[in-house]
Amino acid sequence: VVLLVFDTYPQHNADPAMGILQLLVDAWAGTTSFAVLRRAGVFAAPRLENIPNPTARRFLGRYLQLGEMSADKMEATAQALKNMTPPERGSSPAPSRRRLSDSCSRQKML
Repeated sequence: VVLLVFDTYPQHNADPAMGILQLLVDAWAGTTSFAVLRRAGVFAAPRLENIPNPTARRFLGRYLQLGEMSADKMEATAQALKNMTPPERGSSPAPSRRRLSDSCSRQKML
C-alpha cells in the first residue's frame, strides 16, 4: 500500500489537528473505496499472510476491516432505499400531510 501525501496547505497556516483529521478521513475513504472496488472485482482480496511482522499484519487487517464495515453499511443503506416503494398514484397522502390538508380546508371554511 502506497500512500501519497500532498502538501496543500502553506506551512505558516498549517493546523496540526486539522492535518490529522484530514489524514484520518482520507484513510477511511481509501479503505472504504478499496472494499467497494474489491467487491466489484477490480481488486483481489489482500493476502495479509505475506506480511512478516505480526503487529503490522494485525494493524493492516483492522484497517481493512474498517473499510469492510463501512462498505457493509453503504450496501445496507442502498438496499433499504431500493426496497422503499413510492406511494401508488391516487392513494391517500401520508397521515401528517392529510392532517395538514384537513386543517387548511377547515380554516378556509371558517
